[in-house]
Amino acid sequence: MPELDSAFADPAGHRAVKAFTRLVRTAGRGSHQISVVAVEGEGSAYHASCTVSVDREDRVRYCPEKAVDVVVVFRAAFGVAPVIGAGVLVRTLTEEGSRVQGWRLQGQWLTPLSEGEIFDAACTGPDGDVQPPEYGVTYAAGAPLGPPPLV
Repeated sequence: MPELDSAFADPAGHRAVKAFTRLVRTAGRGSHQISVVAVEGEGSAYHASCTVSVDREDRVRYCPEKAVDVVVVFRAAFGVAPVIGAGVLVRTLTEEGSRVQGWRLQGQWLTPLSEGEIFDAACTGPDGDVQPPEYGVTYAAGAPLGPPPLV
């Protein structure tokens, strides 16, 4: 994803591009909705999402502007803004069905959420009420993204 690499030369930007790239590679083939949120200390939040498609030949397609938005939020989470928490959800659609995975910011990198944490997050409404799970959706633990990049 070279067009992203050249846009973010600082350490937080480099780490943000690598996070986006590793999420896409980890997600594999299918259509993926990548949504990221970072919350500042005052309670305001940054949010962005991007749809990424990976076909049978492993060609990756996405809207560059939306990808940049996601990377900007990751960059804020990795040290540019006073962020107190951040997370990312990836909803994947394939011929086999729908899957939701997630990660949280821990230190300066993304740590996978467990299947139970994803299920709880997806089945809790904004007011804290329990909601039924979506039919046909698998709530899966986030896959390890490997060690954070050296910057």
